Amino acid sequence: MNSHIARERMADVVRPDSITTSQGDFLATHVPIRKLHILDQFIYAPSEGISRDEEEIYSQYVLNPENRHQFAVIYGQSGTGKSHLIRWLATRYNFDKPENEVVLFISRSDNTLKGTIRQLLATPEVKDIARKDIFDRLVKATVFEDENKLKGRIYHDLINEVEWDQGDHGISISTVKRKRLTAFLYNEVIQQHMMEQGGPVERIYSRVAEKTGVDRDTIAQFDPEDFSVSADLLEDIQRAGADPKVEKLARVLLSEDGSEEAVELASYLNQFVNTVIQRSAGIEAGDFRDIFLDIRRELGKIGKALTLFIEDITSFTGVDDALLDALVVEHTGMHAGENLCRICAFVGTTNVFVQDHFKDNHKDRVTSWIYIPDNIFETQELYEFVGRYLNVMSLPADKISDWAENGARAEYYPVHKVTDGATWDFCSIKGGVSLCLYPFTKNAIQYLYQHAMSEGHRTPRYLIRDLIEPTVREILHEKSAFPSNRSRVVNGNTALANITRNATSDNQEQERLMRFLSIWGDG
Repeated sequence: MNSHIARERMADVVRPDSITTSQGDFLATHVPIRKLHILDQFIYAPSEGISRDEEEIYSQYVLNPENRHQFAVIYGQSGTGKSHLIRWLATRYNFDKPENEVVLFISRSDNTLKGTIRQLLATPEVKDIARKDIFDRLVKATVFEDENKLKGRIYHDLINEVEWDQGDHGISISTVKRKRLTAFLYNEVIQQHMMEQGGPVERIYSRVAEKTGVDRDTIAQFDPEDFSVSADLLEDIQRAGADPKVEKLARVLLSEDGSEEAVELASYLNQFVNTVIQRSAGIEAGDFRDIFLDIRRELGKIGKALTLFIEDITSFTGVDDALLDALVVEHTGMHAGENLCRICAFVGTTNVFVQDHFKDNHKDRVTSWIYIPDNIFETQELYEFVGRYLNVMSLPADKISDWAENGARAEYYPVHKVTDGATWDFCSIKGGVSLCLYPFTKNAIQYLYQHAMSEGHRTPRYLIRDLIEPTVREILHEKSAFPSNRSRVVNGNTALANITRNATSDNQEQERLMRFLSIWGDG
């Protein structure tokens, strides 16, 4: 490590989301993914499947030697590296694409509908479409609106959908329940509860607004927990002099049967969310379908094809059905007369979103399911992942940028001059390069990965957030306490503990020494 440079660069490099890093830092920290499962149908968390590495995915699907229509979904749990893989595929393809291929890359951006629309409007292909009415609507949809005003409009639009529901949606409830729910949502105490930070209105708002603090993988929907009524909340409702219908529903939700009622109400309300998001953004359901079909017609006229990379389909929440309608349409067969260009689409999403929000007809039209499991790294890849991040944060940004602009070739991968930890562990990577692992050792990386990271969180995002960043921050700013008690010893060696007690009378130093020998050493 070069601590002097790392102090300045760490904040730019150690970021959990690939979209927030520079192109050079992104490429320089990339570790090949070798355990991708290829499936011919959606399975929520497959334990088996044809295993492929990213190079095979790139050669077979992205380069698309047979020039065929494709709609590939790349999915996995939150933090497994879906966005990273899609960005890597898109970056690589921009170097290799044929002259007649147009590449559109839709970043997660701030993962909102407005942010996604803004990206689309910046592409020449959208600017040149004939449907100016749609273009104008999309422009208006990006106009900033006061946060509280927009949240209030979302909430009251939802109430309006419930109040005037004609029973023509997929899920219906009785007239009595609907009237109780309407009164319940109108209630001032409940409205305040629903609009709290982290609540359902904020989750929906986060998919419309320009920028929010909501997690990128949050799905815009009601959860059954949103209808959990406590005794205190019921008391607040009664104290405010609520409509009897409100109190009746609150009592049901507080009772033993409350959980079933909450599930039903959440499911019922969720069917209106897309309509409310569209209305809030000022667009129509078919706008995105028509936009992409028009792009394909324009490209078809001039003999070009389209490859589309979408880091996260939830960016299109509210219009995702219409978008998927456009992506599944083939350019041959019954649509041959429409002069649509060939499209290859690579879409990232989570298991949960596919299961709950993909219609069966969309699932049936997916040509390839590419699943990223949780534990994607073997031991050497784990060392490489950590080593690359430590190396990049120890290099000036211009050195990384120069390497990236000159083709990002492995044989010219830039390596920092080690000023801290020259006698510590190193790991080897492609191109005959060795990377210093200070302030980690190989033992520490394995130990912390196995014991400090919970099952389901052993993913690239959490490796950065929970392992690399805090450890580096500690060695840079709190070296005298390193390693701190943030790192826990699991089943420590009793004899070693006795030795550390004899080494110093300072209890904190005893514990620190025990941590260092047990985690960074071999115990």
